[in-house]
Amino acid sequence: MKKNILFFALVCVLISAVPSFCAPAEPPPEVAAGATQEEAQTWSEDKTTQNWPTALLASGYTLYRGTLAELQNLLNGNSDSCARYTGTTTGVNLSEDDPSTVEGRFFWYIVTGYNSFGEGPSGSATAGARDLDPGSSCGSSYCGDGYCDGNEGAWCPDCPPVCGDGICSPSEVGNCSDCGPFCGDGICDPGEECGSCADCSPCCGDAVCDADEEGWCADCPPTPYCGDGICDPGEEGWCADCPPDPYCGDGNCDPGEEGNCSDCGPYCGDGICDPEESCGGCADCSPCCGDGTCDGGEEGWCVDCT
Repeated sequence: MKKNILFFALVCVLISAVPSFCAPAEPPPEVAAGATQEEAQTWSEDKTTQNWPTALLASGYTLYRGTLAELQNLLNGNSDSCARYTGTTTGVNLSEDDPSTVEGRFFWYIVTGYNSFGEGPSGSATAGARDLDPGSSCGSSYCGDGYCDGNEGAWCPDCPPVCGDGICSPSEVGNCSDCGPFCGDGICDPGEECGSCADCSPCCGDAVCDADEEGWCADCPPTPYCGDGICDPGEEGWCADCPPDPYCGDGNCDPGEEGNCSDCGPYCGDGICDPEESCGGCADCSPCCGDGTCDGGEEGWCVDCT
């Protein structure tokens, strides 16, 4: 038997990097025995936070609170306290605890450790071992009591998700800044586009005819207007979109265009020898006998070559 014990101890030393292998199957020991300052339950300097040392084998801690009248019950089986906190940290802010409303104007606190094998002892008083008998939770004042208390936040499941707590909860995806950029945060983020997210409006494509979009953006109705760069019917003569009116080529024979513009029919100078034009009367019909120029082939028979 002694050989087995020595072998087990040797193995534990050799694999000390895996302490759970050698951990005894039992609850943790007393958390804050108080033999030294380092082993005691202490208050923070501002007297708002209870702190205690890390306990061997403990996976979590429970802090109990009692009143002056309940103190005597630590040595019997009567209800003596309530569970003030349960969690893995080695300290808890108690600034919300106000003993002025209880008899004796006094609160006392005891912390215990626990693991999968149970809860450890609460230590001993002068008269003997304490018999800790919590009656309930301390008026919903610890994480896990089903109430979101003032010293609890998004880290505690008692508290519902709140946009702005820095934690992206499943129900906040797509509508809360805790989950990063999203459509509706007022910022046109990468991946958001005009037409699909209001954060990127106004712009062409958001289905709203915004200022300066007329005439070129599909958001605006296709109503012709002066200034759209298109000479629409009815804009001739007064809109800059249309060429100056009247002009040669507008299909109208305007005053001053007679005889020199195709809008007014055939005319001398259009490069065509029209029926009403004759040799000698219009350059469009040259060269020919009678135009006053002795052209090649006209010698000996045309008066132009005399």
